[in-house]
Amino acid sequence: MKSLLFKISRRFNHVISIMRGYLYFQKTYVYIYNNVQIFYPETIIPKKNIYFMPYCRVQSGPNQSITLGNNVTVSSFTTIETAGGNIIIGDNVTIGEYSTLQGQGNIEIERNVLMASHVHLISNSHIYTDINTPIKFQENKSKKIHIKENSWIGINVVIQSGVSIGRNSVVGSNSTVRSDIPDFCVAVGNPAKVIKRFDFALNIWIKC
Repeated sequence: MKSLLFKISRRFNHVISIMRGYLYFQKTYVYIYNNVQIFYPETIIPKKNIYFMPYCRVQSGPNQSITLGNNVTVSSFTTIETAGGNIIIGDNVTIGEYSTLQGQGNIEIERNVLMASHVHLISNSHIYTDINTPIKFQENKSKKIHIKENSWIGINVVIQSGVSIGRNSVVGSNSTVRSDIPDFCVAVGNPAKVIKRFDFALNIWIKC
């Protein structure tokens, strides 16, 4: 392996800002492109071939963790933030540009998941039951988001807290997912609804 090429522009309070190159930590190499910020790198657990593309931001914290499988790509201008929870990303996952993973209620993305650009996984939401208290001062509720293996999440999709996306399923562009999507389904819309299922007897996708 060549000598380290990255330049650390600042390092304080568990923050490193990396201009370019690759970084060895947690006994593996993580490939870094221009202007990547990593907060609390000691809480990030990578395997092999992790790629942080230009201008992405990865923020963990004390008593939190981000676990990354093999061959994970975090694309440009994407933010991954534990926000008090934990995030697990499996092998061969690609997270598209300008996406957000907010992990307060925990997020798990299984292997071989493809996420397009502008995908937002938000695992908490605001409570608004008390009309005498501004919503920003009321409590949040947090629930885990779980995306199962081999799924494809289209561009501009929002996945809300507590949602599970089934294995080998597709969420169409511009959808908002508020409830679980079963395995081997295609869902679209706001709120997202299943429009196709895979029929194993016929070996084809059929409309619902």
